[in-house]
Amino acid sequence: MKIKLIYIGKVGSVFADGITCYLDRLAHYCDVETVSMKEAKKLPPEKTVETEGARILKALEGEHCFVALSEDGQKMPSVEFANWLSVSRTYTSTITFVIGGAFGLSKEVKDKADLVLALSHMTFQHDLAQLVLLEQLYRAMTIMRGENYHK
Repeated sequence: MKIKLIYIGKVGSVFADGITCYLDRLAHYCDVETVSMKEAKKLPPEKTVETEGARILKALEGEHCFVALSEDGQKMPSVEFANWLSVSRTYTSTITFVIGGAFGLSKEVKDKADLVLALSHMTFQHDLAQLVLLEQLYRAMTIMRGENYHK
């Protein structure tokens, strides 16, 4: 199984070590690819979301399964997320996760997603969302293998 993570913006130094830690941990379970996309700057929020959404959709061409992260998405416990991943990997070799920029993801991106997932009821900046997602992916892998990390 391969996990691909597409996100808008750069990873700040505050979260870089944690992100690297979980990328390294995940590498023992699956291939992981991260793709940073440039922020649309100096545009009104609606135009920013539209521009970034078009870039994301172009990057998703040919992807068979993708998850859009959004605070208005489905909320699920870690075990349920692990079960979703386990089932999903039976019909696709790559699962792509998408994290939007400062103003979130466009409706078009969310409408095309196989799953719109919320990490919390709260909104996170993109690099913190990336860290939380990677930790949950790692947790899901350990759940799927019956390992001791998940408690």
